[in-house]
Amino acid sequence: MAYIYLLLLNMKSWVSFVFGFCVITCVNAQTYFNLTDPGSEWRDENQYGIEFSNPYYLNHFSISTDTFFNSHTYAKLNVESQMLNCVAYPLGCNWEPSVIWTDIVYLRDDLAGKIYQGSPLSDSEWLLYDFNLEVGDTLPLTLLNYDIENFVISIDSVLIGSDYRRRYNIGNHISWPTDPFVSLIEGIGGTNGLFGMIEVPFETLVNFICYTNNGETTYFDEPFVIETYIDNNDEACDLIQLASSANLPDNAELQIMGNPVTDVLNVSLNSPITNNFVFEVYDNLGLSYASSITAIPNGNNLSMNLKHLPPGIYYIYIVEGNKRYNGCIIKL
Repeated sequence: MAYIYLLLLNMKSWVSFVFGFCVITCVNAQTYFNLTDPGSEWRDENQYGIEFSNPYYLNHFSISTDTFFNSHTYAKLNVESQMLNCVAYPLGCNWEPSVIWTDIVYLRDDLAGKIYQGSPLSDSEWLLYDFNLEVGDTLPLTLLNYDIENFVISIDSVLIGSDYRRRYNIGNHISWPTDPFVSLIEGIGGTNGLFGMIEVPFETLVNFICYTNNGETTYFDEPFVIETYIDNNDEACDLIQLASSANLPDNAELQIMGNPVTDVLNVSLNSPITNNFVFEVYDNLGLSYASSITAIPNGNNLSMNLKHLPPGIYYIYIVEGNKRYNGCIIKL
């Protein structure tokens, strides 16, 4: 079924409609595009801090099967993130692949313009995107938007494959009042990555690389920053070099006690924890917080004080011997 945007006109809005008709071509007759469409894949890259030698992260997201919990059907989003380290700095960087992390995120598109993230460990879900906005509207507070000054500067259409999709160009009333710093594209997400924070650029570098549907790349965003690693555009949508499964630790069960989390995170593993474990805590953009967190083992349990972390989604990874634990939490 096609979901049609109906432009309801009154006498006051008629003038605005005529004036913008040449820019917003046929927006009022566009089909709604589901962000959780099976076969969809995204790739982006990010780097943190102002030093060009800081590690890069290449992220790959792909929609797989559906699952049902909390009275809703969610699409499973497979997440792969690979870190690239700079070798030979300060003589110049040769970007070499390093650690790969994997995870699963659960997304729901209500087919009316709103995208949610849910968790089978909680009875709540959290808004990611809202594609029901108009020009001048303030962006709602979501997991990706914490700034009440962000608003829609303009809405136009962008050709993705053979179809036009609505594009919401976002500015900020304080620092970017006239020119957009990011755009949100229906069925694709932000031009700074599927989980890129909707915030004015500062020291975080996030580049959307490409969107692919059923093996066909229909949207590119270039140039790519890691030019010494990416030889040409044909390779840009196949960046993640998956490690052999024989080289990866076995996945083990991780139980999170109390999710969402406010202060202290308690997790339970299926075997006693020794002092030889390694843990990582990452946000949606791949920024690590492990160096600022103390993890205290106690038998099968592990406690982490997350009180100082900003609200958002975080991914927990624990490796001990040949066992690998991972989980997703919501920090309030």
